[in-house]
Amino acid sequence: MATKKDFDDRNWKILRETPQLVGTAMKMAGASGLGAIKESFAIGQGLMEGQASGTPLIRQINLREEILAAQSAMKEWLHSGDAGDPKARVRAAAIANCSAAISALKAKGSEEEVAAYRDWVYALAEGVAKAACEEGVLGFGSVKISPEEQALLDELKAAMNS
Repeated sequence: MATKKDFDDRNWKILRETPQLVGTAMKMAGASGLGAIKESFAIGQGLMEGQASGTPLIRQINLREEILAAQSAMKEWLHSGDAGDPKARVRAAAIANCSAAISALKAKGSEEEVAAYRDWVYALAEGVAKAACEEGVLGFGSVKISPEEQALLDELKAAMNS
């Protein structure tokens, strides 16, 4: 059973921040306007689900102080970035972090922990994608998951299964 003590600071930071980064990337992938509020709540709901996980490592990632540290680091990272497209920057970082998080877990954790983390992060992303209807007007012609959100879900899955 892996715990925070098993990871160096860099890898723990990746494990801790990846879920919020993935949620933020998914929120930015959709152009849901007022639905962004629902998507923000979905990120919080996904983190709360992690607090109830049967995997101790996931519960440890979701301790209050870890969530606050991840939020603080994300804000700092977002505000210190280059002048490029923030949406593309967050998307690329989320995909890279997913791959790095799974690599770190494979090195220190069990197969069950790797699978549980992968499933939890993907479920969080999917929950955000499904939280608000996209591309419609007043609900007409809308879709639950936009093509851009589906593309990101596919990229995240590929990154975590490599």
